[in-house]
Amino acid sequence: NPAKENLKAIVQGIRPEGADVVIETTGNSNLFSHCVELVKPLGKLIMQGYYPEKFIFESLPLHIKQITIYNPCDDGGEDCEKRALGLLEKNKISLRPLITRVVDYQKAPEVFELMLKNPGDVLGLVIDWRNI
Repeated sequence: NPAKENLKAIVQGIRPEGADVVIETTGNSNLFSHCVELVKPLGKLIMQGYYPEKFIFESLPLHIKQITIYNPCDDGGEDCEKRALGLLEKNKISLRPLITRVVDYQKAPEVFELMLKNPGDVLGLVIDWRNI
């Protein structure tokens, strides 16, 4: 798949040994092995998507790289939203690198159409509702 190879080349261009952390959010279990390829040895893979179907994966690459896998679907009673907002407020994490477009709410239909036709062109979308 050209998109997978392109992403792999980009990650290796920045971090030749692989990414410290890879977060999979699509819920597409077919991407699991690709995510494992992107993680550096002793790195972390966070499975944040919803995976309703049973899926099988090869465990040897995980064993060789000693990757830690997290599946944070249950927060153990903690308020994840509150914790995430706290990290944002303290500038411990930034969402700005994930935002590829900010559009006025009136342009939302055309951007949604773009997302359907070319999903790779819109990584993160913010709709500005202030002028409603």
